[in-house]
Amino acid sequence: MDTATSNLNCGECGLACTDGELCSGGVCGVACGTTETSCDDVCTDVRTDGSNCGTCGHACTTGECCAGTCKDTSKDAANCGQCGSACGTGAQCCDAYCADLASDAWNCGACGVGCDSGYCCGGTCADTQGDPRNCGECGAACSQGGNPACCEGGCADLATDALHCGRCGNECPNGGACQDGVCENIPTCQGEQVACGGQCVDASTDSANCGDCGTVCTEGGQPGCCASYCLDLATDTESCGACGAACTQGTNPGCCASTCKDLDSDAQNCGACGENCGAGTCVEGSCVEACVVPSLSCEGQCLDVSEDAQNCGGCGVVCDGVSPACCNGVCADLDNDAGRCGECGTSCNGGACCSGQCADTTSDPSNCGGCGVTCDSGACEGSSCVEIVDPGEE
Repeated sequence: MDTATSNLNCGECGLACTDGELCSGGVCGVACGTTETSCDDVCTDVRTDGSNCGTCGHACTTGECCAGTCKDTSKDAANCGQCGSACGTGAQCCDAYCADLASDAWNCGACGVGCDSGYCCGGTCADTQGDPRNCGECGAACSQGGNPACCEGGCADLATDALHCGRCGNECPNGGACQDGVCENIPTCQGEQVACGGQCVDASTDSANCGDCGTVCTEGGQPGCCASYCLDLATDTESCGACGAACTQGTNPGCCASTCKDLDSDAQNCGACGENCGAGTCVEGSCVEACVVPSLSCEGQCLDVSEDAQNCGGCGVVCDGVSPACCNGVCADLDNDAGRCGECGTSCNGGACCSGQCADTTSDPSNCGGCGVTCDSGACEGSSCVEIVDPGEE
């Protein structure tokens, strides 16, 4: 029940319109709304009502009522699946579904025509495993060689292809060559070698026949064949520049342009091949800006090695002593260094440095003859303690 148009249930169940009134939009009134028409005293939109399509009493036997006209939405390209749903240019409506008859494998060339191969090429079902015009995919035409054909989805020249000699799947035995569609020159190879194209080759190292005849190594900057596998010798850390040449140096070895590099420290290949730090340095795989003298880069930080007691004169050089200090890149103990007493640059000028203070050990009763030597008499002469004689006792 539609409470928008039911005269007995207008707007809600049980709410009936009085005689002479019509229900339109769920409200009782003397006339239908501007977009509705009264059919048998019931307001309806003849643009969409399948029982009164375009005019009262005109029922749609199939499809839907679209803009006052009955349409078969299973076939109408302008109303495919539902009113107003139009198919794009070149597409048809097949069973309420917009299909491109040129490429739809379920509707190839016409609605309902399915392709067992799964490929519809230009409105015709195609066997992409054997069609030389559509080999492997639609539009991929085979044209190379004297007798081009499509074999198992790949193009082959039946005149010269040793795997498809004369016809698809006819492989020349023992690696024999194919000439004008006939197998010939079938050699007998020794040891690890195999016959490919009439020649004996080592398939473990031959980049034109790697692992098997006809398998050509092409990927990478320096393609090569190692132990029957195609590798890029420009980037492979186990075979860098040559088979078996493994990169082992450094904490993070890598192969860059066929040369082994330590990606943790190489400024031209920092963290990854080709990552250039410019004027900076590479520390643990990250670029660090260049340090200005007297600073050095120590563990990724620029440190002044002229005064850093933990990195004095170089990274990791730790100064020790009672009062360790770094003075112009040289470790000093400010507690007892006569050239740097108490602080860098303070010289005792021939005297001694005792507990960070300059002392004259020839006369200092607290440092007589050496630091910490105290004279009980309180007098020091010539670096020795002397007794002080009371004139009254002479």
